[in-house]
Amino acid sequence: MTSDSHFRWSDAWLFLAIGYANDKGASSLARVIGVADAIQHSVLTWEEVDGGLFRLGMAGYVTVRDEKVSLTQQGRAILEGLREKTVHNRQDELTIAIGAPPWTAIDPAGARDHDQPQIIDQRAYQAAVSQYTKHPARTLDGD
Repeated sequence: MTSDSHFRWSDAWLFLAIGYANDKGASSLARVIGVADAIQHSVLTWEEVDGGLFRLGMAGYVTVRDEKVSLTQQGRAILEGLREKTVHNRQDELTIAIGAPPWTAIDPAGARDHDQPQIIDQRAYQAAVSQYTKHPARTLDGD
């Protein structure tokens, strides 16, 4: 658990989506976006994805390689430590565990710091959203 307040609420959403998407190993960004949509019935913005992957990666919770997103051992340990059973309660518990503030109706563009390195470029994000919307797999339990 960390008390760092640099995380955003959407980071917990992304973190949980990666965890569910990684049920069979590293996942495509399209899969992560689809799982995130299944959780919140909304598509993560590029700013939420890029900013979240940067912050979660810097904390040692996720990695991005060859256009695949995966949890690290540390990230898996945090998710395995969650006690809540429902998806939304797990997200709330994870939000607290990483020290993110609760949800507020803010501009999602604020989910990415302007001076941070880019993790996922906008074209790769758009391609993943396009792939997901053409072949939606809004499920938490496999492709």
